[in-house]
Amino acid sequence: MTGPATTRETLSFGAFSLVANERLLTRDGVEVELGGRTLDLLLRLVARPNEPVGKRELMAAIWPDVTVGDGSLRFHMAKLRKALGDGRDGARYITTLSGRGYCFVAPIARAGSPAAAQIPVIGNLPSRPALVGREDELADVVDLIARERLVTIIGPGGVGKTRLAIAGAQRSAADYPDGVWLIDLAPLSDPSLVVSAVATALDFGRGEKELSAAVVVSAIRGLRLLLILDNCEHLVGAAAELADVLLQGVPGLTLLATSQESLRLDRERVYRLDPLALPPANAIDVATYGAVALFAQRALTADRRFEMTQANAMVVAEICRRLDGVPLSLEMAAARAPSLGLEGLRASLDARLQLLSTGVRTSAARHQTLRNAVEWSVGLLDETERVVFRRLGVFSGSFTLEAAMAILACGRMDSWTVAEALAGLVDKSLVALETPEPARYRLLETLRLYAREMLRASGEWDSLAESHTRHLCEVFAPAREALETTPVPVWQSAYLPELDNLRAALEWTLADPARFDPAIELTASAGFVWFESGLIEEGRRFISRALELLDEQTPPSRAALILNDAATLSRYSDYHEALRLYGRSAAIFRELGDDLSLAKATIYISFIQLISKGRPEDAASIATAREVLSASGHKRSLCLAMILLGTIATREGNIAEAIDDFRSASELARQLKDRQSEHVAVDNLALLEFTRGDVERAIQLSREAVHGSRNLLQRDRIPRSLHNLAAYLLAADRLDEARPVAEEALSLFRGQADTVHELGSLQMWSLIAALEGRPSEAARLIGWVDAAYERAGGPRNPWEQRSYERLLSLLRARLTEVELSALAAEGARWDENEAMNFAFDRIVHIRAGGSA
Repeated sequence: MTGPATTRETLSFGAFSLVANERLLTRDGVEVELGGRTLDLLLRLVARPNEPVGKRELMAAIWPDVTVGDGSLRFHMAKLRKALGDGRDGARYITTLSGRGYCFVAPIARAGSPAAAQIPVIGNLPSRPALVGREDELADVVDLIARERLVTIIGPGGVGKTRLAIAGAQRSAADYPDGVWLIDLAPLSDPSLVVSAVATALDFGRGEKELSAAVVVSAIRGLRLLLILDNCEHLVGAAAELADVLLQGVPGLTLLATSQESLRLDRERVYRLDPLALPPANAIDVATYGAVALFAQRALTADRRFEMTQANAMVVAEICRRLDGVPLSLEMAAARAPSLGLEGLRASLDARLQLLSTGVRTSAARHQTLRNAVEWSVGLLDETERVVFRRLGVFSGSFTLEAAMAILACGRMDSWTVAEALAGLVDKSLVALETPEPARYRLLETLRLYAREMLRASGEWDSLAESHTRHLCEVFAPAREALETTPVPVWQSAYLPELDNLRAALEWTLADPARFDPAIELTASAGFVWFESGLIEEGRRFISRALELLDEQTPPSRAALILNDAATLSRYSDYHEALRLYGRSAAIFRELGDDLSLAKATIYISFIQLISKGRPEDAASIATAREVLSASGHKRSLCLAMILLGTIATREGNIAEAIDDFRSASELARQLKDRQSEHVAVDNLALLEFTRGDVERAIQLSREAVHGSRNLLQRDRIPRSLHNLAAYLLAADRLDEARPVAEEALSLFRGQADTVHELGSLQMWSLIAALEGRPSEAARLIGWVDAAYERAGGPRNPWEQRSYERLLSLLRARLTEVELSALAAEGARWDENEAMNFAFDRIVHIRAGGSA
């Protein structure tokens, strides 16, 4: 044992010097007063330079006996940064890692020796790179080690169990004066050698005739130790037996195990380690996610020229998602980035089992290639589990227990054997429980590729793919009918998780003419799902391939459904084609006497005719269709019919009738939790209330519509709703409220190809300029708007016309006809960018009186 050192250790960074044990910070020799909590924060950060320190860990260390919120930490962090001058003149000391914590990044020079050196850490823990993206998990494990005597970290191979265990043990070492020891069981194949491995690591037992758990207990009884039993999965029984004896016989012992499955002991606390956090597809700042941070760090290690940029961030994020955020896979992929480039790496990931390796000679054999890692895990399965694992390769994406039991049970294996084996695969971390309620399972993508390899080699691929397709036909058979009466979120949770499986099944059926019958059946059952999920182009590709298969042998009912769905997927891009396809499907429904399906087709045809031609060709058929839909209880289609009827009534000037129709549509949409249809109905109701003079009611409804459009996250709807709300506020002479709403609308229109609404928005800003007493700016801008309307060849709608007449009245009160004409002619010569820049620079960003 060594006593405290007598010399001081001084840490220097920039102009600062810090003597930790004296709690003394100086700048150029002058003491810097920080205060206790702020100094504690600095000490914690400099103790782990260039390593992320999680917020939760900092708060627990600095306020150990007090519960505080993030605000306290942010306050002291701001105070510390101010004292250090962080960010001034290019000086950088502390960086914020969004969602992860903080990191001290300034270079640190050390002088002297530690002034408060403790007893050296006893043990055999190896040096490992700092954890990346695991701040919360590390804090969890350290907390568990402090409270529990047996903690088992479980997870799939390569997820980082060993590194987390070592980091947690290092962080906890001060609590174990007799040492922290790592016992790696991976090289062992004989369960009887587990005891010997522990004795060897602790350096006792030489000369013993027979080593046993009792001998180990006798040797370490009375000591305070932390033992890591690493890689227990292939010797889980022997490891569990030894752990149980040791915990009973050695009160001062804590065990930390890593395994792909738990030890199943009563006193065990299981900690399931998931892959690193992945950025969702719509994420902007992807670098803050753990998987991306690890990939970027390892890629920089492999190639000092590597840099995460805005241009390559999305490619890196996709690579990380396709590798499921598994650290071993990410590190292997990052090592390949210098030779393949990011695009080449992304394109090669389907061959990852052949491609990826660490290239590090010191890595354990099972971790030197990705294939080795997977084969190690699969090699631990019994024969039944291996067969079920292999057959799970038929799924793409997630699957249910019912699907696995229905599809995988064949040969000598019944459905309950499949269920039992699946539970075992979950326990062994080879299958993940993706969602608990309703329960859905999935293989990580790398494991799925390996399982599919095994499945193809077994000769079972086609028979399993056929069962998979048949099962999906049964799954989607009731989906079309269910959509009519089931709340949209409930329907989506039931059917949209099957999209990956639907894709795979369609690709398999469409690849061989001998499979055309199941291709037709599955497309007829699920073709409409592409529209409901918003995957229009992908749906059109599949539907167009199915259309080519239709012939005289195709059952008419299925042909009609496929034609109907093809029309639906075409209706926003090609009105003529949509009408042609709807017409063909309607003719078949009529021949079949299927009045309900004919009613739906009639509504769709009428809608397209209204949009493309200004009016439906057969108004009487719409009323008939509404009666059929109402009698059938098909609320979803009836809602669409009421929106159609409301739109027709609006165009014909039947305001009261239109309000009744849209109110009915709104109520149906609320019952179905169909936010999109409800938004359309409410937006139209606001316009109708405005038209009949109830401006306050229009404003109220329009605010609901804005809120609804934001929730829908549909970029084209948000600015339109904002524009309408601003128009109603202006009509109510609430200019101060209208201004920010109109500004947001115009900003959003600027990025969209929506000429009609952009013109309306610029006209609104011309009116705002006139109301604020700037007639010259208003006249120039409306000159461009008038010219643009003339070039477009379309008139203003009645509501825009009313606003236009108000604007002209204001301008003629302030300008002569000559002045107005000259200013308008100046604006008419602009191009679109000049008009938009003028609006922002001379009107939007400058209020009345010239204030910015």
